[in-house]
Amino acid sequence: MATEIVRSRLSDVALGPAYVKLILVRAPAGFGKTTAMAQMRSCLEDSGTATAWLTLDRADNDVSRFLRSLRCCVDHLLDEGDVDDDDVHVLHRISAYEGPFVLFLDDFETIHAASVHEWVRELITHLPPNGRLIIGSRNVPDLRLGRLRALSQMVEIDTLQLRFSLNEASELFGGRHRTGLAPEELSQLHGKTEGWVTGLWLASMALDRHAGKAEFVRKFSGSNLSVADYLLGEVFEQQPEQVRQFLLRTSILKELTPGLCNALVPQGDSAAILQDLSAENVLLTLVEGEDQTYRYHSLFASFLQCELRRQSPSTVAALHQKAARWFAAQDRPVPAIDHHLESGELSEVLPLMSHHIYALLAQGRMRLLERWFSKLPPDALQPHPRLKMAQLWTLCFTRGPWAAMAQLNTCGLADSTDEDVWPHVSALRPMLFSMMDRQEDAFEAGQRSLARLPSSDPFADGALISTMAGVFSMRGQSFETLELMSASRRSQSGHSSQLHRMYAETMEGTLDLFAGRIHEAHARFRTAVTTIAEGRKSTGGNAWAGLLYALTTYERNQTSHATDLLRVYVPQARDVGLPDHMIQGYRMLSRIAFLAGDVDEAFRLLTELEALGHERQLPRVVTSARLERSRVQLLQGHAIAARQELARVSDDTTAIRMQSLRLAGNDVDYPLLANLRWEAVSGDAATAAMALTAEATVAFSAQRRRRGLALELVLAIALARAGREFAALSTLESTLRSCHRQGFVRMVLDEGPQLGVLVRQLHDRATSSSRVSTDVTFLGYLTDLREGYGSTLPVVEPSPSQQAVLLDPLTEKEVHVLHLLAEGYSNIAMAEKLGITDSTVRTHLRNINSKLAAGSRMQAVSAARRLGIVR
Repeated sequence: MATEIVRSRLSDVALGPAYVKLILVRAPAGFGKTTAMAQMRSCLEDSGTATAWLTLDRADNDVSRFLRSLRCCVDHLLDEGDVDDDDVHVLHRISAYEGPFVLFLDDFETIHAASVHEWVRELITHLPPNGRLIIGSRNVPDLRLGRLRALSQMVEIDTLQLRFSLNEASELFGGRHRTGLAPEELSQLHGKTEGWVTGLWLASMALDRHAGKAEFVRKFSGSNLSVADYLLGEVFEQQPEQVRQFLLRTSILKELTPGLCNALVPQGDSAAILQDLSAENVLLTLVEGEDQTYRYHSLFASFLQCELRRQSPSTVAALHQKAARWFAAQDRPVPAIDHHLESGELSEVLPLMSHHIYALLAQGRMRLLERWFSKLPPDALQPHPRLKMAQLWTLCFTRGPWAAMAQLNTCGLADSTDEDVWPHVSALRPMLFSMMDRQEDAFEAGQRSLARLPSSDPFADGALISTMAGVFSMRGQSFETLELMSASRRSQSGHSSQLHRMYAETMEGTLDLFAGRIHEAHARFRTAVTTIAEGRKSTGGNAWAGLLYALTTYERNQTSHATDLLRVYVPQARDVGLPDHMIQGYRMLSRIAFLAGDVDEAFRLLTELEALGHERQLPRVVTSARLERSRVQLLQGHAIAARQELARVSDDTTAIRMQSLRLAGNDVDYPLLANLRWEAVSGDAATAAMALTAEATVAFSAQRRRRGLALELVLAIALARAGREFAALSTLESTLRSCHRQGFVRMVLDEGPQLGVLVRQLHDRATSSSRVSTDVTFLGYLTDLREGYGSTLPVVEPSPSQQAVLLDPLTEKEVHVLHLLAEGYSNIAMAEKLGITDSTVRTHLRNINSKLAAGSRMQAVSAARRLGIVR
C-alpha cells in the first residue's frame, strides 16, 4: 500500500505479556491482516525480538513441504544457516532458543490438512516462555484453541479490531489526497465500507480519477464485499490498453515470471510491465525469496479471470495451452499438466501424464494425482490402460483399499494380458488384501503373482516384492523375506530404487524388531526414512518406515522426539489405512498423553482408533484399541472396568491371528497377554505364572524374543503377587539384563508401578551387593529405570498403627481433585478439567496432603483409598 497507516494499537498487542503464546489475526480478505502483522514484526524487531515469517499456500497441506519450509524459517530465526538436521528436530531447536522470538504464519486459511494442524498445535505446545506465534488467517484454524483461551495464553485480533477507525480512514485519504475529503464525505464513505481496509484503499485509488469527490462518495455503494468487483474495475479500466491485455492474459497464472508471461503475451516487454505494476501497487506482489517472480492479489486475480471469460472466452483454453507448453519445455511436468487440464484439451495432457505417472507414483504424489484424475471426464482414461492402473494405485492410497478393490473388479483390467497392465494387477491385488488385513488372501494371491516375475515393469515388480516380503514376515518366514528384499535391491533403479530400498530396510528392521534387536532395528528404520526422503530430511519419507522409526525411538525412552515423529506420520498412516501403523501410532500417542497426566487425551485417542477400526472394517484395530484401554484402566487400579473391556474382545478368529501371525502392531500387545496381565495383577496370579512361563517358552523357541521378554516382565509381577518373591526377582534380573543389552526401556516402564516396585527392590539389592562393581552399566540401567518410574511407585503400606486419619474434613472440590489425582491427571490437566488455575490446584493438593498427613501425591492417593474416599 502506497500510503501505509501505522496502527500502533495493533502493534502493541505483539509486545504484550509473555504468557501469551498465540496471537490470532483473523478476518476476511482485505482487512489488512498481513499489513498489521508486518507492522507488528517491525515493532518487535525494533525492540530486539528476533522474528521469522512464513507465508503459506495450498501446497503446504503436504506436511513434508510444510516442515521443510518451517525448518528454513527457523534457520533464519535462529540465525544458524542451513542446519543439517531432521525436520522433526525443529521443535527442540525452538524450545531451546533462549532469546525472545516471534514466528509469523500468514495465509493460514489455505491449510486444511489435519496433519499440519496437529503439527502446529505441537509447535505452540513446545514454545518456550520467550517465544510466541502470530497467525494470520481468514478463518478460525482447527488448533483446539479452547485451552489457550482458558489459560489466557491467546489473544484474538478480529474484524472489529482490524477495521479502520474514522481517524485512520482520514489519515489514509489525507495521505493520498492533500486536501482530503470533507468530514461529512469521509464519514459517509467510512460508513458505507464499514471500515473495510481494502475497500477504503481501492476507493481512494478510484477517487484519484474523479474530480467530483462528493458525487463519487454519494454514488459509491460499499455496504458489502461485492463492491470489490466495481472498485477493481475502476482500477483496471484506468490502465493502458496494452497493460489491460497483459493483465487479462496472465490472470490464469499462479506465478508470473517474465519468460512465462512472454509466452502468453509475446508482443510486450513482460519484465518491464511487471516492474511497473509492482511499483504502482496495482495488486501485484513480489514472491519473497524468488527472483522476478510475482503473484496477483487473489481478489484481483479472480476479477481478472472473470473479466477474461466475459471479454474473450474463446482465448482461455488457448492461454492455458501456451502456459502448459512453456512449463513442459522447462521440464516442469506438474504445472504443465495442471494447465493442460484447465484447458480441457486432452490430446496433449494424457500422453504427458502417461509419461510421468509412475515417477510421480514412486515419489508418493498421491494427492496431486487424485486431483488430476478428478478433473478428467469419466471415460477419458478408457484408451489409456496405463493411466487407469495409476488411478487404481492412487485410489488405494487416498481413499483406501476397499474403494480400489471395488474399482479393480469392475474396471475391466483384472484379467488383462496387456504388458502395461497385468504386472500392476499382479502387484496391486495382494497389496490391497494386505492393507485390508486379509493376510491369508494376500499370501495366496501374491504366490501366484510371484510365479510370473519378472515382468517388464520394475515399479510393479518392486511393489509386489515389497508386499510379499511383508506377508512372509507376518507368517514367520524370515528367510523368504530376506531373499525377496535382496532380489528387490538387485533389480531396482531410479525412483523405484529409492522406494524399494526403503521397503527393504524397513522389512529387515521389522525382523530385527521381532527378534528383540532394538538397536539394529532403530538403525535400519532411520536409514529407511532417510532413503525415501531423497535428501529432503526424514519427514519427507513414507509412513511405513516413519512409524516404525518412531516406535524404536519411543522404546529407547526418547518420548519427545518420538512425539514429533508421530505427529508427522500418524496422520499419514491414518489416511492410507495401514492397520499396524495406526495401531502402534495411536497406542504410543495415548501412552505419551497418559505419561503427561492427560488422561482425557489418552482415552480420546483410543476411542478415535476404535472408530477408525469400525469405519475401515478392521476388527484387529478395534481389538487393539480395547486392549490398550483395558491396560490403562488396570494402571489406574480399575480392575473391574479393565476386565469388562477385555470381555469385549470376543472375536476368537481375530485373537488367534494376533497371537500366531507376526503382526508389528500386536507383537507384544495381544489378547492372551492382556488377559494374563490382568490375572497377574488382579486375578489368579499363580495360574497366570504357569501360563506366562509356557507362553514365553513358545515365543523364545519361535525366535520372537521381544514377545518373550514382554511375557517375562509380566511373569515377574505374577510370581511376586503369588508370594514367590525370590523367583520374581531372579526372573526379573535375568529379563532386565537382556532388555539392557538390546535397548528396551519403555517396554519395562509401561508395565506400570507393580513392576516398578520389583525394579526398586532389585536396584536396592544390587546397590548393596559386592557384584555392583563388576557390572556398572547394568546398575546404571536399573537406576535409569527406577528414575523412569518417578513418583508412580506405590508407597509401602504403613502398619495398622500408622493408618491414615482424616485430620480435617475434605471439601467437595478437594475430593474431586483427589479422584482426578488417582486417575493419573497432571496439575495442568486437572486445572483445565475443573476450570481453575494451576496455582489453585497446587493449593488444593497442599490442603489434601495436610489433611491426610501425606508427604506426596501417591501417599495422598494411597491414604484416600484406605479411607474409602477413592477407589
